[in-house]
Amino acid sequence: MTNNTRTLKKISLQGFELTPSQIWGNVRLVPVIKKKNTENLRLGLRQYEAPYSVVCLDGKAPLQDTKSYYYSYIPSALIATWTTDQTKAKTYGCQLEKIDGPANFGARLEERLAKKEGNRQLRFLPLHLAMEGFLGLHFSGPDFKWDEYSEIAMRQGLVSRHESSIDGYDIEGFDEALRLFEIHPQQVGVVVFVSDALASIFILPNNGDYHVLHKMLLQDFYAEILFHYGQHRYQAPNLATIEDNFSINSHQDLHNLIEKTRKSAQQQYEGLLHDVLDREISSKVIKRLGKFRLQRFSTNFDTDKLNFIGEAITGPTGSLEYLKTYQLSNTQTRRAYILKTLAENDWNLEATGKTIGCSKKDIIRRLHQLGFAYLLKGCPHN
Repeated sequence: MTNNTRTLKKISLQGFELTPSQIWGNVRLVPVIKKKNTENLRLGLRQYEAPYSVVCLDGKAPLQDTKSYYYSYIPSALIATWTTDQTKAKTYGCQLEKIDGPANFGARLEERLAKKEGNRQLRFLPLHLAMEGFLGLHFSGPDFKWDEYSEIAMRQGLVSRHESSIDGYDIEGFDEALRLFEIHPQQVGVVVFVSDALASIFILPNNGDYHVLHKMLLQDFYAEILFHYGQHRYQAPNLATIEDNFSINSHQDLHNLIEKTRKSAQQQYEGLLHDVLDREISSKVIKRLGKFRLQRFSTNFDTDKLNFIGEAITGPTGSLEYLKTYQLSNTQTRRAYILKTLAENDWNLEATGKTIGCSKKDIIRRLHQLGFAYLLKGCPHN
C-alpha cells in the first residue's frame, strides 16, 4: 500500500470486512467491520456554532498578511489525538476546553486546514483538505509566456477557483437511513451508496469514534449528482445471495451458511467499489501524527472512469486508520484532466492537443466550455 515515504499508493480495504448492507429505499449502507480497534489514535468531533469559515492557508495573520484563503461552509472539525507507544489515546471531548469564540462578521477565521494543537493533538477540516488540494491543482498557471495566454493567466494563474456541492441532508432518504441504521458492535465505518452509486467511504480507527461520528455523514459534502440519484424511484436490491438447496441440520451448517452469505455480499460490494479500490492514486502527506500520517489523495482523473479525492490517515505499517472520499463529477474530472495535461505539456496548447488526440482549436474550445476562457487572449472578460 505504501512506499518508503509512506505515501498512499492505493486504497485497499484489506483488514476490514464489508458486512451485508442495510437498505432504505435507494440508500444502501454497508457496515465496515474491524476486529481489533486502534487504541493509540482516536478521532473526535468539534462542532462549530458559526459554520461559515475563512481559512488562511499560509497560517499568517488573518486578513492582513495572508494571500491565500479558502472559503466554505464548515460546520465541524475532526480532532485527532494519539500516543507514540501502544498506550490508549484520550478521546477528544473528554477534557475541559475553552469555549469557541463568537463569529466575526458571521464567519469564523481559521489558521490552516490542518493545525497542531499541542504535542499530540491535531485539528483538521474533513474533506476540505482534499477539496483545497483539488482547487489548487496547477494553480500557478502557465510556466511559459505562450502567445495564447492572457495577462491574467501569466500574472495570476488560475485566479480564484470554486466548486459547488450538496450536504447529506440534500440526499433524499439519507437522514432517515442513518437514523434507522443499526450499528454493529465492531463497526468502524460505512460505505454509502445512493442508487448503487458510491457516495462515500468513511472509516475511523476505533468503533467508539464511529458511534460518536455516525451522524456526521449528514454534514459532509457530496457530489451534486447524488441529489439527482436520490430522486430516483430505485429500490436497492439485496446483494447477499443465499443458496436455495442448502440444508441446515446443525449449528455448524448454519454457521457455514452465514459465512458463505457474508463472503458473497463482500464480493458484490467490492465490485461496486472497483472505481476506487486497488487503483493507482496520487497522494501527499499533510501532517505527521507521531507514527501516523495524514494525507490527501486523488485518482488519476481518467475521463473513462469515476474519479475520487479524499483524505486518509495511515499507520506505521501502512494500515488504513481513517478514510473519507468524495466523488468528482464528470465536469470536475474533465477540468482536472485538462489542467493536468496542460501542465505536463508545459501549457503548450498544440502539444496538449497531440497528447489528448485532438487539435489546438479543440483544446481552446474545451477551455471555454470548462470555464477557463479567461486564461486565453480574446476572452470577452479580458
